Amino acid sequence: MSISRRTALRALVGATAVGGAAGIAGADRNGPRARFADDADDAGNADDADGDPPSDESPACDFGAVVEDAMDSIVTVRVFDQHQREFVQGSGWVYDREDDGAVVATNWHVIFGAVGADVRFGRGDWRPAGRLLGDDRYSDLAVLRVEDPPEYAEPLSIVDETPAQGDPVAALGAPIGLEGSLTTGVVSAVDRSTTVAIEHLMYTVPSTIQMDAATNPGNSGGPLLDCDGGVVGVNFAGTPPAVAENINFAVSTTMIERIVPELVETGRFAHPYVGIGGMTISPMLSRRNDLEETTEGVYVDVTVDGFPGELFLEGTSSVDRETGLPIGGDVIVAADDVDVDGTDALRNYLFEETAPGETVAFTVLRGEDEHEIPVGLEARPEELERIDVREPTM
Repeated sequence: MSISRRTALRALVGATAVGGAAGIAGADRNGPRARFADDADDAGNADDADGDPPSDESPACDFGAVVEDAMDSIVTVRVFDQHQREFVQGSGWVYDREDDGAVVATNWHVIFGAVGADVRFGRGDWRPAGRLLGDDRYSDLAVLRVEDPPEYAEPLSIVDETPAQGDPVAALGAPIGLEGSLTTGVVSAVDRSTTVAIEHLMYTVPSTIQMDAATNPGNSGGPLLDCDGGVVGVNFAGTPPAVAENINFAVSTTMIERIVPELVETGRFAHPYVGIGGMTISPMLSRRNDLEETTEGVYVDVTVDGFPGELFLEGTSSVDRETGLPIGGDVIVAADDVDVDGTDALRNYLFEETAPGETVAFTVLRGEDEHEIPVGLEARPEELERIDVREPTM
């Protein structure tokens, strides 16, 4: 099955963004709110905004010292439209200082649709954001240039390694406008792919960190810190209480270290793109496609017209009448001899190990045969996709 580029890739026009996470950790917006995939209808766990003490099971961590050391480098970001009306409040942090200015990192969805922003530093000093240095919707990251920042606002250090499951973490920011707030928890999982939606459009952020530290609208863009005060992520999404509790997400430092320098230098980051839409194969889907039930991989449901996937891979040819499941598509089981057990693994591999212009050797099950198929990657189009597709393409 093939989908047209026009259907899969519709421009984002006139939309506004919010925060909360898979829903989105939350930019706090006045006026119409767009929805991220799991965003709450209200402020979420407001009772947690002042911070939850670490559980008895959490490793010892002096979060008081963490927040004391870091708070001068945390900012509140308020953005406004062409009529000078504030419509979003989010968070951010000092990524770097250069010349007489500071580079402030935040979320793309915090600044999306804005014509300007004001930044408030940890001790109450306000500065206008001089300009947007760059933004990237597929990592939900953006960087602002702020002139003449307060001397006390120093860059936070970034941790090179991904935190381990169970590591204690602290989320800093301004949930529902409560500046200087701290919430704590542990890393629940790593290497997630988190799909978020804004109005009728959606995108997937790879290599994210799942944690149970409470995040609410206004936390978006604030840092997730470890016990030493190092940045291990950027808070950006969270599920609404009606769906699940204590499931929130942060952009990983894997993405920060790869993408933010490029945003500062060029304003953009080019993501690799195959042009396929797929799903993690299940035992039932395997049976309907005459595969072993233990097969692990990504079932190719659709290919996008005009991209490499259309030329080299095969999507669904028919639908099973009994179950409604797709039949006849390729199953990707490895990329460059690295096993791929599902869509998360494939998205993470493409982001972390490849770039536009490179070639990936996919190991593919097609019918009863296994093939190695080289596929050249292109740059991902900047337009977001409509939610009428099964899952964002990759």
